[in-house]
Amino acid sequence: MPEKPMKDTVTYLPIPIPDNNELLEIAEGVYWLRCSMPFKLDHINLWLIEESDSWVVIDTGVNLKSTKHMWQQVVKSHLKGKPITKVICTHMHPDHLGLAEWLCQEHDAQLYMTQGEFQAYQAILQKISSKNYELDFEFFERGGVSQQEIKNYDKFINIYKSYITPINRPYQRLKANDSLLLGDNEWQVFIGRGHSPEHICLWCPSLNIFISGDQLLPTISPNISVHSDFPEADPLTQWIDSNQAMLRLLKQDTWILPAHGKPFIGGNYRIEQQLAEIESDLAKLLSFCQYPCCVIDAFPVLFKKKINDSNLFMAFGEAQAHFNCLLVRGLINKVPDDETLVNYQAY
Repeated sequence: MPEKPMKDTVTYLPIPIPDNNELLEIAEGVYWLRCSMPFKLDHINLWLIEESDSWVVIDTGVNLKSTKHMWQQVVKSHLKGKPITKVICTHMHPDHLGLAEWLCQEHDAQLYMTQGEFQAYQAILQKISSKNYELDFEFFERGGVSQQEIKNYDKFINIYKSYITPINRPYQRLKANDSLLLGDNEWQVFIGRGHSPEHICLWCPSLNIFISGDQLLPTISPNISVHSDFPEADPLTQWIDSNQAMLRLLKQDTWILPAHGKPFIGGNYRIEQQLAEIESDLAKLLSFCQYPCCVIDAFPVLFKKKINDSNLFMAFGEAQAHFNCLLVRGLINKVPDDETLVNYQAY
């Protein structure tokens, strides 16, 4: 057990990172499985809970042959001959949902999600299938994205479909404050918003463990984006509210099991740090808005990294989220430039 953290630090748990295909027990009946991914963010942490006669899986990894092989090795070598009966997906992004259907089909398991995440998953697949991107193109054009760059959107959004196995089964709906008996312990469902519509986190008071998914990470912050189907949305305020709710829930020595990075304590400090960073970014953007500016104008203000074809649309959605937050706070207003471009300016 690590020492009690100082109030102003993040402290990693003194446990080794598990090797590929290794299942590492880190608390009573709670296991860590680290899955490689072929992206800049090169891993996802998956969590398993052992029950008397079965296993619960929390998140799945992306739909790749290598990920399936990892699961096959884990099942063969580490699950003690017990089946997987529950698959819980924290949210609908491919690294969390990608192999949900495959795992459920292989093990005759029940899928657990929130309604918001399942509906968002369905909406993305429907958009990809229909190739109806008119709203998306208008959305990006109003923010200053060039026609040449907009043409890359089809390739960008199709990445989603390539990394999931389509879900062909009913799901069991989870809601805020639901209580689940997983293994020998009660786990409570905490819903985070902003990064995705209805993100599941799991809180176990008896173990003092919080499985945070992407909602709380030790070194990076999740993408918080506005999308074309709801261009006036304010996910940044939702994310701020979720963080403040987590502050009220967690203890300073709660074990945080994140989807990326290493398990840690000091979650309250990390939340306060992220809230301060967001407010700093909003203040910088408000100052920048002393003169009319569109969404892409704000990229150098909000992002340290270079924006290119690979991250343009995520950066655009996040920048729009910052503008929308300032709009909701009544600090800026829209200044239409012509029939397409929309600028923003401080009052």
